[in-house]
Formats: sequence, structure tokens, C-alpha cells
Amino acid sequence: MFRRRRTAGPGFSAPAPRLAPDRAVRAAEEIVRRAWAYELLRRRDHLDLARSAAYQAYDTAQVRLAAARRDGNPWNISVARAAVLLASTAADDAAAACRQDRKALRGQLRLLKHRSHQFRRSDTNAVKKSA
Repeated sequence: MFRRRRTAGPGFSAPAPRLAPDRAVRAAEEIVRRAWAYELLRRRDHLDLARSAAYQAYDTAQVRLAAARRDGNPWNISVARAAVLLASTAADDAAAACRQDRKALRGQLRLLKHRSHQFRRSDTNAVKKSA
């Protein structure tokens, strides 16, 4: 029913891959580093947008509460107050999450910058030694 698996014999072996030069590896790492830094900055912008949206929802709830108070309907006032409390909690949570994530993102960006400078320094030292 099942065929027997063939193992690679001497005729099927592939030659060992050649090692890439140091500069090519560094260039590839720099490309990955830049892409990751771009993704981190995009995440930071996304967090700022979420925080702004939470504050906008809070402002809207405040406006609705003021309108309900002007209207004088007790039911609408209690619903608007509940919406303000919910929006306030959501805005506070969004701000706290944004602060925490910004701190982590700042550390990752700092590490990427440090590694980038390390590679550039070692690359210039290698060029000086070969010259």
C-alpha cells in the first residue's frame, strides 16, 4: 500500500552550500532590521490612533450627557452617565496600554539602532583592515 521511502545514497547527495560573504549577510540583516523598525513605528502609530479614538468616544459621551441634562429626561441622563463612565474607563485603559507599549517599542527601537551602529562600525573596521 505504501511505498518504501528511499534514502539518499551517494548519487543523490547535493553539494554543501557555500557560505555567503560577510557583507551580504550584514546587508540582509540591515534590510530585516529596517523592516522591523518600520513595523514597530507602524504599531506605535496604530496605538496612538486607538488612544485618540478612545478619547474621541469619551468626548462624544460627554456631549451626549450635556444634551441629556438639557433635555431633562432622567432615563437619558442615567444612560448618558453610564456611557461616560464606560468611555472614561476605556480611554484610561487605552492610555495605559499605549504608555506601556510605547515603552517596550522604544526599547526595541533603541536596541535596533544600537545593533545597526555596531554592524556599521565593524564593517568600517573590516574595510580599514583590508585596505
